[in-house]
Amino acid sequence: MSRIILGMAKSAMNLKGAKARGLRLDLLEMIYAVKDIKQSNGDAHGYLCVFNNDIKEQLEIWKYGYKGGSDITIFVPPLTTTEIAQMVKEKSDNNLGNALPGKQNNELSTAVISGTIMEVHLKSEIQRKEPGVIDTKQLMINLSQGNIKAALPLGVDWDFYGVV
Repeated sequence: MSRIILGMAKSAMNLKGAKARGLRLDLLEMIYAVKDIKQSNGDAHGYLCVFNNDIKEQLEIWKYGYKGGSDITIFVPPLTTTEIAQMVKEKSDNNLGNALPGKQNNELSTAVISGTIMEVHLKSEIQRKEPGVIDTKQLMINLSQGNIKAALPLGVDWDFYGVV
C-alpha cells in the first residue's frame, strides 16, 4: 500500500496578529486531510515545517487538542544564520511594503525567499524521514502544465504532495 505524504512550509516568524489563526487553520487542514485519507483505507502522514520552537510548541498544543496524534510531524529546520538573515530582511521589507500604497506595496510585500528556504528544508526532512518518496505534485505540474489544485487532497495547494 502506498503512503501519501503532505507537507506545508510556514515562514511566519511569530504568532502575532492573523498569523496564529492562519497557522491553526493550516494545521486543521492537514489533520483533516490525513484523517480523511486514512478513513478511506489509505495511509498518510503530514509534515509541518515552522520557523521556531515557540511556534512549534503552540502548534503541538493545538495538534493535541485537535487529536492530530502521531500522523502529523511538526518540526523546526536547522536554518543557517544566512537563511535567517535573508528571512528577517524579507519580512522587514514586507512590513515596509504593507505600509506603502499601490505598486510599491506589491514590490516589497512578498515572501518568496522565506517560502523557498522553508520549502527546501521541508522537502529535505520529508526525504530523510520517508526514503523513496516521490514528489508527485511536481510530476503532476510537469504533466498537466495547469492548475492541479483540484486534484490535491481537500483542494489545498500543499507545499509538498508525494507518495512512498
